[in-house]
Amino acid sequence: MAARLHVYPNLFPCHTVSDIAYVSMVSGDGQRPTKGRILDGEMGIDRLVRITCQDLSAPLEFTVQERFRRVQYATWNDLTVTEWNHMTNRPSELHKINAGIFIYGYFDPELDNFAHWVAADTMRLIYAVSIGRLKYKRFGNQRTGQTFVSFTFDDLRQSEVIFKEMLQ
Repeated sequence: MAARLHVYPNLFPCHTVSDIAYVSMVSGDGQRPTKGRILDGEMGIDRLVRITCQDLSAPLEFTVQERFRRVQYATWNDLTVTEWNHMTNRPSELHKINAGIFIYGYFDPELDNFAHWVAADTMRLIYAVSIGRLKYKRFGNQRTGQTFVSFTFDDLRQSEVIFKEMLQ
């Protein structure tokens, strides 16, 4: 909900809050409808964001992956993506993500605001990794049995992956 107040109106600044509609891939009871199971589970899409434009016949639709961490981790200044699930021996998010926008931010619940967030062009990110232009570090998570890759915000900027950023 905080992203609807602080991130999306800044990401789409020429639109009012009422011009932006959201479709979550997870229902209020935590269950994913069939479309959500495919988009979230198989394609790494958390949300559809629909932007109403006065001159167009229908809203423009954006596919979004969201990741928000607590503000105490903001010193990392990185975007992380799961890469491999060792428990199932299957690819994770990096290999299946189809979201157009990856929003990554650090949220401060006491201030009910984001200390820092970036909007990355997911396809540019994947492309930059594929040609070796974007550096990353690989880490393991013993709790989840997954490895993930970490991209610093500086490296994302240098690779021209970030197209919108807000620092409070």
